[in-house]
Amino acid sequence: MTTFKDGSDKAISSGGGASLPTTLTGLLAESQSVFAQLSDGTVEQDRREAVSARCDTALRALQMQISREGIFSPNETLEDIETDDLPLLATEYMLGSLQLKLPFTGPEARRRALERADSLLSHYLAACARLSILADADLKTWRRIEAGDGAPPPQQSREEKIARFRRAQEAQRRRAEIVRELAAAAAAEDTAGGGSGGAAAALGREAHVLALEAYAREALDEVPSIEKEREILAQMAALGGGGSQQRSAMADARAPQRGAEGGGGRGLEVTHVSKVNGQLQMQKELVRARVFQPTIAPPTMSLEEYADREVAEAMERAEREKNAPQPDRRFEQLVADGEDDNVELLDKATIKDREWDAWKEDHPKGYGNKANKRF
Repeated sequence: MTTFKDGSDKAISSGGGASLPTTLTGLLAESQSVFAQLSDGTVEQDRREAVSARCDTALRALQMQISREGIFSPNETLEDIETDDLPLLATEYMLGSLQLKLPFTGPEARRRALERADSLLSHYLAACARLSILADADLKTWRRIEAGDGAPPPQQSREEKIARFRRAQEAQRRRAEIVRELAAAAAAEDTAGGGSGGAAAALGREAHVLALEAYAREALDEVPSIEKEREILAQMAALGGGGSQQRSAMADARAPQRGAEGGGGRGLEVTHVSKVNGQLQMQKELVRARVFQPTIAPPTMSLEEYADREVAEAMERAEREKNAPQPDRRFEQLVADGEDDNVELLDKATIKDREWDAWKEDHPKGYGNKANKRF
């Protein structure tokens, strides 16, 4: 992997915390590690802003150094790029995706972040298209987005997303196979003393390309979403400033009314904003608290309470069945149960058998159906 040409070992400041590495290898490893933590949601909420700022600084430094070193050329093909340099192609994707995760203080800051994310992700998709990394279906989708033809019909968009998801699953399975093959090649190399380096290099290059394809598929999903969010921000701005106060009011209007027992409470005050003949009109409406009451009766107990009650009743039934008096059994049943040596049970069985024999004598076979006549 390429390092700084000037050989400087001066640390890059990350705006707080430990200093960032100075080599391309170190910056890439740091960026990938922190970006993965942010994407997986493993960063605590109170540290998320600081970690996001560190990731943004690392990716910007990495992007600047790639440009300074001239790692990539506009007229080169994918085969011309060294295997160790392939992960650097994902720098713009990670930086663009990070802009969507950064905290913002208002609609204007969010709009700027969306514009930067759109530019970075579009540049990454254009590079993937130029290097023939995109699959044919993904390339067709990107050409449509690039031309500004608008979103496809809902059914077509759904089919494209399903096909993209299936390709992602197939690529994920292939990457898992590559990991296993690389582990087997490493074990064979240790045993045989070398000779499988070429196969391992080919597998590693394939894994890098599959990762770039996965990033491109995610970018294809993000770019249309960015455009929709920008339209929403523009509409909110046209209505007279849709900042955090308006989002808070919308959230309050959608929140359920807890604590309004018996229909008490003043209710919600909702402000309707409309634009008529170029003039903003505001209308306040007091919504009664009972509007948001559930239409069905609430549960009378929690799931834990219901489970405890069911367990207690089951144990009580089992205890009753265990202590319930056993009915008298016949001699055949005693023999089958292995209790024919119990004198008390034998006496009861003898009485039961004699009663059964007496009943059969009083009711011979066919007694209730004379000459096959039911009446």
